[in-house]
Amino acid sequence: MKSGKRSNLYFLIILTIVTFTAVIYFTVDETTVTALSNFHITNIVILLLLWICIYSFDSVAFFMMVRSSGEEIKLATAYRTSALKTFSMMATPLGMGVTPALIYYLSSNKIPAGKSSSLVLTKVMINAIWILSGAMVGFALNHSAIMHNKVLFISFVFTSVLHLVFISMVVLLMLSPYYAIGFLVKFSRFLSRLKIIKKPGRIKHFLVHEAFTARKSFRRYFKEHKGTFIAAITSNGLSYFFTLAVLYFVLKGLGQTVSFSEALTLTAMLLFVIGVLPTPGGSGLAEVLFILLLSKTVDSGVLGVAVVIWRFFIYYISAGIGLSISLKHLSSFIVQKNKRS
Repeated sequence: MKSGKRSNLYFLIILTIVTFTAVIYFTVDETTVTALSNFHITNIVILLLLWICIYSFDSVAFFMMVRSSGEEIKLATAYRTSALKTFSMMATPLGMGVTPALIYYLSSNKIPAGKSSSLVLTKVMINAIWILSGAMVGFALNHSAIMHNKVLFISFVFTSVLHLVFISMVVLLMLSPYYAIGFLVKFSRFLSRLKIIKKPGRIKHFLVHEAFTARKSFRRYFKEHKGTFIAAITSNGLSYFFTLAVLYFVLKGLGQTVSFSEALTLTAMLLFVIGVLPTPGGSGLAEVLFILLLSKTVDSGVLGVAVVIWRFFIYYISAGIGLSISLKHLSSFIVQKNKRS
């Protein structure tokens, strides 16, 4: 691994450890030990089963979407794709690495780049729609508390706008890609002026080709494979539902009195904001929002521990698998590059 990539990985790990340590340090009190004593092996088994459901349904959604586009993919590859998605979301600012990482990985598994981009964008859009829908329900049930907290309210409004813009852009790209291509071409020229990319003309040709391939693939979803595509949407929704349920079992395991519906709506709001504004390592902003959302529901001494356990079962197990996949592909890429040189 190159020194630059190693330093970024080290920074990611250090940032995560520091933020988790800070959150626990400022929230631990005498109630923390009592809460942890209530957390038994049964609670861990339940959370592991929930993680398996989250991971499996998300992977099956990838599997069905690829099959609905007329391409072949192994279920094991779909599982690896799901893990890589989680790692890319946490390892890159604002989750910007998710789309290119998944397009590259699917393309390396003999799925055309145009279809890969279509599949990834559609999958992310479906996930955004589920998250947006859950957040709207959460806001309707907790609107008074959210509107009285300026940080939460501003975060909610800002995130809502970003979700709607993203969903609109993906739909526009699939149905009428001309405007989206124009925007992306202008953006690539801007990046070339900053010396970030070279030869924007090649990027323009690539975007035109891939956008129309993606559009053709997108239309095929609804014309030829409606049942499979609907099953993929349902599987994605089940993954989202099990994700919402994790917080309830974390808090119950720590001896907190919280209703199932309350835990679901709180998690829906949390996922809504950090889905758009993740930070490297999945730490920092998420912890602040977690504490703001739960401060009136959960004992202060339990907040830090709940953050660590919740994020571990929601993200870090899958991200660890995704990290191993990334390192494997990076090492093979370096070997091939050395052979060519």
